[in-house]
Amino acid sequence: MSLFDFTNDDELQRFITYNKIFPLVTTCKIYGGVNLSYNVLDKLVKLLYNLTTIEFVNCVGLIRLPDSFKNLRKLKKLYISRCYNFKKMPASIRELHNLEEITIRYCEALETLDGTIENCVNLKILNIYRCSKLRHIFRSVVNCLKLEHVYIAFCEALTNLTHKFSILQNLKTLSLDECNALQTFTNDISMLKNLTTLYIYNCKILSSTVLPSSICFCIKLQLISVNNINMLPPSMLYLPNLNKIRKVYYIIRYDDLDDFDDHSHTYNINDIRTQWRDMINPGSGTSRDTVTNDDDDDMPDLLEIMVPDPDVMVPEPDVIYRRYKNTLHLPDSISNRLF
Repeated sequence: MSLFDFTNDDELQRFITYNKIFPLVTTCKIYGGVNLSYNVLDKLVKLLYNLTTIEFVNCVGLIRLPDSFKNLRKLKKLYISRCYNFKKMPASIRELHNLEEITIRYCEALETLDGTIENCVNLKILNIYRCSKLRHIFRSVVNCLKLEHVYIAFCEALTNLTHKFSILQNLKTLSLDECNALQTFTNDISMLKNLTTLYIYNCKILSSTVLPSSICFCIKLQLISVNNINMLPPSMLYLPNLNKIRKVYYIIRYDDLDDFDDHSHTYNINDIRTQWRDMINPGSGTSRDTVTNDDDDDMPDLLEIMVPDPDVMVPEPDVIYRRYKNTLHLPDSISNRLF
């Protein structure tokens, strides 16, 4: 038996007394009909030692996970959703070295994850949604170097991720949505060498700040999605793999379906480069009319932001680095190698 769902107390009690099937259960889902006390959950966790996935949904009685969670050595996925009284993750979760994915949603009493998930050395996906009181996630990420995808939305109390977030050199996706108190997410974005997707929407403080010019060293970046186009520094034009910039105007959310529609406009970065060349050198054989863009009104503004001083033809990347050397604010170790 690979999957077992608990929707009420009788099912749970029958399962606990029928101990012959414990080694066979790898996936366990517990729903709101279960009166999930700490003692019952502690006993259950000790029995299900072969679990690879465990889910808690609408468990109002769930306040904290027991320390016995450390016995789930094979656990790969932890999912907690709509457990409105859930307050605490056990420190022992750091011992789950096979844990790859953590999703926490609608846990409005949760205030911190400090000292818990940062030693999950194989953690690859972190998804946190509508945890309105969450103030801290990482004390340190030095042991989470395999983290690839981080999605954080509607965490209004979150002020920062961690001052060493930039050491996550395997990070591919960073999505920050409606985190209004968030002031910064990394001290040096240029270190995120494998970042391919950056999404920042309606983070009140962060969205009003220009991204560091050193983002031009995130050479694998392919898509940038923001609601404030003024966040983009000129150096972004020289990201070799950047294909698209999306300006998100507003989002319609469907909470019951965990779905949404975003209303946005997508710019093709090659079109922007072409229009820049055409502006500087009208005789280059390219016409503004040949460039396909649905929103001509936004294009001049975007060109002005991306290229504040278009007085020469588009230079090669090493030329632009030298040209903007004094405004990139790069660490000396990088600057000395480039210039």
